Amino acid sequence: MNQSPQKLYTYTGLLFALGLLAWLPAANAGAKAKASTQAKVQHSQTARDLSFDSSVFEHRAKPDEEVLHASFVMTNNSKQPVKITGLDTSCACLNVRSDKKILAPGEKAKIEADFSLSKLTGTSEKFVYVKTDHPDYKELRLSVRVSIEPLFEIEPKMLSWAVGEESKEKVIKFKVSGDQAVNIVSVTSSKGSVSVIKKVIKPGKEYALVVKPESTANATLGMIRIVTDSKITKHRIQLVYFSVK
Repeated sequence: MNQSPQKLYTYTGLLFALGLLAWLPAANAGAKAKASTQAKVQHSQTARDLSFDSSVFEHRAKPDEEVLHASFVMTNNSKQPVKITGLDTSCACLNVRSDKKILAPGEKAKIEADFSLSKLTGTSEKFVYVKTDHPDYKELRLSVRVSIEPLFEIEPKMLSWAVGEESKEKVIKFKVSGDQAVNIVSVTSSKGSVSVIKKVIKPGKEYALVVKPESTANATLGMIRIVTDSKITKHRIQLVYFSVK
């Protein structure tokens, strides 16, 4: 039996309305559940018994910096005294201390770390571990990140040739950053079959190192040792690598 277009439209509209009514409570319930979850997360964050002004200390160091002083402030937000039972680090290069051992409710403690940079270059991250007698915060981890500005720009730091390809020269560009002049005293190759020649572009500022293997018939791996007259011990020797593979 065929229905008229008007009855068909009315019937379709009724089904749509019923579907919409069924969907609205579920959508509202989902929104309420999401809001409730967000509220719980926010509450748990604001109600944290032990907190820090920041759990990460970041610093960009000058090439000649020897020690980095990092500090963190811990707050006891609980209603009970909290005791710092121990301090530990992930590296012997970190020396850590606290100005207080016991924090009364609402009290703060400063945790300080001396980070020795004397043997470090590039980017490094080390950790401080704070141990307490709070049942929910037996150990808390703090991060100390340092990026040491390079004294030299060396490009590339790896030279490579394929086995059997033409044994042609390749150049390492060596530039001194900053205002202070630094001279290359010597350059040597760890392999007698790979030669290196120093060319001065600007004395104390810019050099070119020309590297060339006698042959690429066999695979090999080695390095170029660059000795400078830098007054900063950890920057005095630089290494660049090469391979035939």
